[in-house]
Amino acid sequence: MKYKFLILLSILFFLKPFLEASSLTITMQDHFDNRSYKKSVTSFKDKIKKIVIFCPFYVSGGPENLCQIYASLKKEDFEVYMFWLEKDYSKISKKYKNGSWYLSPCESHLIPKVYQENYNVNYLDHELKLDEHTLIIVPEIWCDFINFFEESFKMIAWLSIDNLYLLGKSEICRELIHEKRLGDLDCIHAAQAPWIQKKLHDWGANSILLEDYISNNYFISKVNEKIDNSIAFYPKKCSEISSFFIELYPSFNYIRLENLDQLGMISALDSAKIYIDFGFFPGKDRIPREALLRNCVIFIRNVGCATDYDSFPIDDYFRFSEEDINDGTLYKKVQEVLMDYENMQIKQSFMRNQVLKEKETFNQRIQEYFGIPLK
Repeated sequence: MKYKFLILLSILFFLKPFLEASSLTITMQDHFDNRSYKKSVTSFKDKIKKIVIFCPFYVSGGPENLCQIYASLKKEDFEVYMFWLEKDYSKISKKYKNGSWYLSPCESHLIPKVYQENYNVNYLDHELKLDEHTLIIVPEIWCDFINFFEESFKMIAWLSIDNLYLLGKSEICRELIHEKRLGDLDCIHAAQAPWIQKKLHDWGANSILLEDYISNNYFISKVNEKIDNSIAFYPKKCSEISSFFIELYPSFNYIRLENLDQLGMISALDSAKIYIDFGFFPGKDRIPREALLRNCVIFIRNVGCATDYDSFPIDDYFRFSEEDINDGTLYKKVQEVLMDYENMQIKQSFMRNQVLKEKETFNQRIQEYFGIPLK
């Protein structure tokens, strides 16, 4: 019996290289069927060479933030790839070959035109080795991806809070958030806004603050003098509330920000003196900041991220509730702004100046947290 055991060990020893050389594929669905988490990672500064950013294939503030992370890391000479995903992310897979795991290429070769033009983004078109010098970045709506990449460093980019529940597959995070143990996830957390960072802390996770920035196009061209007393709003945001306000006060001249490219958005905001945001602010939304840069006076609904002064540093006068719509408070404030537009604009100058500095601050934070590429 002893000799048979030794013979078996010898056979396994000689077969080991051949077994390692064979290809094994694990899909994302396999991962979800055997989910787990563990606590370990602290910092990846100066330890990373390759970075893969998983990004939803649609045009919105969150995906643009991921493209900005890409562009800044590329500028710092990291080897960075975008992995574009539509709804079916179960097709993500990795292969085991010659002793290492490799991420399979991105199936979608399509890139949103506006991101290609503004950030020159790419897509992962080849198998990429996953190791201790690789960083995987996923948005919070796909945070359950994170431990699929156990061979690498991992980051969750928290682009919002509410979208975690509305759009994502997030069973693991929901469990940990409920128990205030989000810090147990084996990853770095990066927040898009100070309000998000505070939320993550409440849930038991420390995070780095990256934030984002508004495109240069919104402040490189001069804003002409505003003549009309127009009010801009974004109909896709809480349409019931905005429609109710318009029905109550139809005498205002409203500009609907819809079906516009970036130049069209700039032109529309240039025509308005006021921008009212009726949304629910899952993060530090872009349009209020874009409106500020085109010299609009902004009103923001006092919910979500908009409740946080560090994220939206404007006087509470410019925040409103649904009750303020119902009892006429918002209507009166809008009238006051239209009658005293120049002075009201000055009252929002601090936040406007902060928005002008966002890109510089963002790039500085990328350098601070990521360091230099590993050679």
